Amino acid sequence: MISARRVIALLCNIPILVAVIGLLMIVSSGVLALSWTPEFCLTPGDESASSPCLAIGPDGRMHAIYVADYGSPLMYYRVWQGTSWSAPQLLPSPGYKTASPQMAFDSNGHIHVVAIYRVDGTINTPYTVYYWEYNGTSWIGPTMLSDGQGGDSDSCASPRIGIDRFDNVHVIWSEGNRVGGKADLIYRRRVGGVWQNPVNLTNNGASVGYGSCAPDMCVEKNGNGIHVVWHDGFTGKDLLYYMKSPDLGNTWPASPWTRISNAEYGKGASMVLDRNNNPNIWWTDMDASGTKFSAYRRWNGSSWTPIEDWSSRPFMAAVFDSNNLMHYAYRNGVEMNYCTYSYSSGFSAGQLISTGGDTYKADAASIVVNSDGYPSILWLERKGEWPGHSYIFFSTAIPLSAPDPVSGFASESSDQLVRLRWTTPNSINFTGTLIRCKTTGYPTSPTDGTLVCDKPATQNFNDSFVHTGLSNDVTYYYAAWAHDDSGHYSSPVYQTGKPTAATVGKLKVQPDGSPVDFYGKIVTAVFASDGCIYVQESDRSGGMRVMTSQTGLAIGDRVNITGTMGTRTVSGYAAERQILASSVTKVSSGAPPNPVVMSCRAVGGAPIPPLVPGVRNGIGANNMGSLVRIVGRVTKIISTYIFIDDGSKVENVSGSGPEVGVMVRCATTPTFPVGSIVSATGIVEGSIPTGWTTNRPYLRTRDASDVVVIVNASYGSISGTVTNTSGTGLAGATVTANPGGYTATTGSGGTYTILNVPTGTYSVTASKAGYQPETKNGINVTSGLSATANFTLGLVPTEVLANGDFESGFTDFWGGRIADDWSPVYRANGSGDSTEWTDFDWGTPRGQSQQVYVSLAGIGEAGIMQRVTGLTPGRNFKFSCYAYQSNTNSTCWIAVDPNGGTTLPARTTSFANIAAQWNYQEVTGTVGASGAVSVFLWVWHQNNPPGTCWFDGASLTIW
Repeated sequence: MISARRVIALLCNIPILVAVIGLLMIVSSGVLALSWTPEFCLTPGDESASSPCLAIGPDGRMHAIYVADYGSPLMYYRVWQGTSWSAPQLLPSPGYKTASPQMAFDSNGHIHVVAIYRVDGTINTPYTVYYWEYNGTSWIGPTMLSDGQGGDSDSCASPRIGIDRFDNVHVIWSEGNRVGGKADLIYRRRVGGVWQNPVNLTNNGASVGYGSCAPDMCVEKNGNGIHVVWHDGFTGKDLLYYMKSPDLGNTWPASPWTRISNAEYGKGASMVLDRNNNPNIWWTDMDASGTKFSAYRRWNGSSWTPIEDWSSRPFMAAVFDSNNLMHYAYRNGVEMNYCTYSYSSGFSAGQLISTGGDTYKADAASIVVNSDGYPSILWLERKGEWPGHSYIFFSTAIPLSAPDPVSGFASESSDQLVRLRWTTPNSINFTGTLIRCKTTGYPTSPTDGTLVCDKPATQNFNDSFVHTGLSNDVTYYYAAWAHDDSGHYSSPVYQTGKPTAATVGKLKVQPDGSPVDFYGKIVTAVFASDGCIYVQESDRSGGMRVMTSQTGLAIGDRVNITGTMGTRTVSGYAAERQILASSVTKVSSGAPPNPVVMSCRAVGGAPIPPLVPGVRNGIGANNMGSLVRIVGRVTKIISTYIFIDDGSKVENVSGSGPEVGVMVRCATTPTFPVGSIVSATGIVEGSIPTGWTTNRPYLRTRDASDVVVIVNASYGSISGTVTNTSGTGLAGATVTANPGGYTATTGSGGTYTILNVPTGTYSVTASKAGYQPETKNGINVTSGLSATANFTLGLVPTEVLANGDFESGFTDFWGGRIADDWSPVYRANGSGDSTEWTDFDWGTPRGQSQQVYVSLAGIGEAGIMQRVTGLTPGRNFKFSCYAYQSNTNSTCWIAVDPNGGTTLPARTTSFANIAAQWNYQEVTGTVGASGAVSVFLWVWHQNNPPGTCWFDGASLTIW
């Protein structure tokens, strides 16, 4: 059984599931029955709406004001847009409970609204009349019209508003605790934009009961009359009275007023003027037997007609069209109904308006008629069981055009199918969406192409359809039309789709939430404890994790998978893409797949931004989720985890610090030692260690058979001492034995021991920052014994020469061009005037060099020098360079002044006197007490013809 609340949800959130009601029948009065739209809920999600008010503005459009409670009962405004209502607009207010709104239009289309709420939102202040105006751009207000003074007994009620032919605003209400301590009618008007002082119309000094209450007011649009009806207790009984101001509120008649009801009872009046400004009044009266009934009477132009019993059609709302025909909304039982009423011929046949189910009672209504004579009704209806939940509904008899088009028409292509989705329009006559397709272009009409679907739906509904049985790699052209049930179709909207076979590679780059249709994939692993399996392509080109609770699957099974894409996170970071399966269907069984054999360096591979994670420093094809096999030496064992290195020395980490090799999660505790050579088969699973933001290289085996021992190692050790060139032990030096990467760090005396080293021959290297490493080869480790390897480390030379490669530029000077940071140098015998310095580019790979040409034969010597300062006295240095000479008549020389002098030294060291080749020479020594060293490179022209020398690759290192 469907609950009342569920029915309400269906009615409000899915307001129309049926077609517009067809033409009914010719009624006995001769008036053609109207075609009404099914009831449409304006307040979905609210269960305590109230106060429907409907009006037509000068522009011919309908406007609605009502109260809805989405946390607090507040006033909302909407405008009719031809086939749908605009989005609700909240009128400005302090957020207090609002009630009894009424609306009227002036000739400029401005909307004028009155309603009541308490001044501070509590019962400490009275319900007070407020006024709003929509000036065509924005809402102005609220403006307080009553005085807002006193407490709850001073509350106002039943505000009514009207606009005269001069666009003056007239407002009336009932206000408690007035002259006689009871309620009086208060009238106020705005003339020329200025509010006048309030006027007490009834002044009931001796009133009993509640006083003057529940007024209704009509302002003549083309005359000067203002009509008011209300019930009053000044006689001791609640009776209905009428008064009229003949001059637009300037004067009002005093008591006694015209009594409308019988002499015993009259309450709850409503009044409507016909086209001749004659008032029609409905109320609840009482006959001589004490029975209450729904009463009606009117002013016929000269007198009041007798009271009529309209109990068979209790009043809800009424309006007169241009032919002075009354359009009448009434309650028949609990339902909202409609008919017309003619002064001469009476009622037409009634029509049911509240066509939705689960009606408890129609409570209030507002009705309008457009210029073509078509009525529309806005009403309040309770649904469900007592006391029911209140909603605002709407129905119209205006012939409607085609619904608005659907919006957000989108497609998602997958394997042999296209998923279509769209949002239906707000048009109240919308009943369904028709979609057709072609493969040669878009359908041109609702009858062109192949029918995809014709889906009934509700307004503003996110709809979808899966178009299956399609051919991959074919483009399908779709057109969608919204329609009513009368053959009216909206303009089409278009979309395309192109199904394609899904692969791991294609799916991995799809965003989270993307649909998955994955067919014929092979199960490579089943990890029931994690609620997942892994699958891969038959060609082993890729694999992926699948989250599923499906049981009964085994490695080698062929499966079809549907679901959506997701991302598995570890430690708050993306670790691997995965499928969140809605179904996994076994198609067949098969042989277990073979793994892809790869190096440790290749495990995981590089990421595919922005969605597909790889591993830290990963290279090559991404293989996260694939079944792979690696072979290597075990570098560490921690419980059921081992690290395997094949010489790639991939970076990893454990709880004890940095590690070398791929981390492998074994199914059982290993029985082999570190140093053993093993093969491991498993899934490349996402694993992000603490402190990292990307995956480590990591395999997860499926069972014990996935790890195969190739060589089981035994152990020995390596120990020794690391000292500097002075024989002092170096603490903090690292000693590493390879293969295997076994390491230890020296203690305070420079000693070390590497434990758990498998038997074999190793190259052992000692290193420390600032020192030159040293390697001892052929260190033999025997099981149970310790091999010795001692090391003496020298300091790492530091380069201190600037522009030694002559690639940092040259500068023009009086002798030509000289390398930056270098200076010319020559013998003081005229050599400077007979020398040309310039740059010369040898091309790849040598590049720029310093060229020196000396033409003074026999004694000509000139070249370049550089003085380096800030050195530590006593430190060793080595100055080296390459020189090239064009012939043997001009030779190249090298020298160092350890005390930083700038005079060209005597010739002591020359480059090899071999022409047409690059010759190397170096000079070593110790930095002098000045802490400066000068280096010299020059040419001595011994015999004619002179030759040219070039210098390159100069270096001055200190240690």
